[in-house]
Amino acid sequence: MHELSIIQSVIESLTKEVEHRGGGSISQVTLSIGKSSGVFVDSLEFAFEACKVGSVAQGATLIINEPPLKGYCPTCDEEFTPPEVSLVCPKCSGPANISGGQELLIEQFIFDQEEDET
Repeated sequence: MHELSIIQSVIESLTKEVEHRGGGSISQVTLSIGKSSGVFVDSLEFAFEACKVGSVAQGATLIINEPPLKGYCPTCDEEFTPPEVSLVCPKCSGPANISGGQELLIEQFIFDQEEDET
């Protein structure tokens, strides 16, 4: 289950960012997981719930955006959304490249800074 290692990396990145900002916590994390990234969203959500315990993201909610698969035809400069992985342009039938839908990134997070109690 590579979703576990993905979430561990996300929490590690968030922890470093919180430390860099002087402490605090994360209340919301938004990930962009492309439809053809090979990541199972349900498994990712499960891994997040398990891994966030005791971390800077302990009280955080997870939002996942799933950008659709996109193709691009360099022959006719057409971008399209194929119904499945296809390397043929629907406009000119020329060879196409996958241009989107493989994303796997932290899109945004909400940081709550610790308040000084002095």
